Amino acid sequence: MIEDKIRTTFSLEELNDFKLVERYVIDWIAESIEIKQQRYFRPPHVFIIVGPTGVGKTTTIEKLASNTIIDAKRNDKPRPSLCIITIDIMKAGALEQLKRVGEILGEEIKKAECAEDVQELYDNNKSHVDYMFIDTSGYSPNDSLHIADMKKILDVDMN
Repeated sequence: MIEDKIRTTFSLEELNDFKLVERYVIDWIAESIEIKQQRYFRPPHVFIIVGPTGVGKTTTIEKLASNTIIDAKRNDKPRPSLCIITIDIMKAGALEQLKRVGEILGEEIKKAECAEDVQELYDNNKSHVDYMFIDTSGYSPNDSLHIADMKKILDVDMN
């Protein structure tokens, strides 16, 4: 490419001026070098809301997600990318409620039913989302069996 440019740019007389040719060749080389912006990996901020039935976990997830977007806009920052996950398989309508909010925010709501699902969703999204919000099922504080199951589901390797 540079040889072709030299042939078409310079006369025979100009080719004798080494400094002139060198200056052009250096510029052409510099123009051909593409520098990609380095991306530094930073794991997403992960919010997991837990608590008993009926205390507003799903509503809190919705508000956190929407306020994250509003705050970025208010401070002239780029819109953060979000991943919203629900593991709430107990509450009737919880997924539908989150899906409505997801439509408003322009975010797909993801559903996880087991630890492998949560791990897979985390692994598939950790490199390109800023925030991850996880909504959980509500259980009585005395329901140790279901609480232990939920703890297993949320035992995610975040490396």
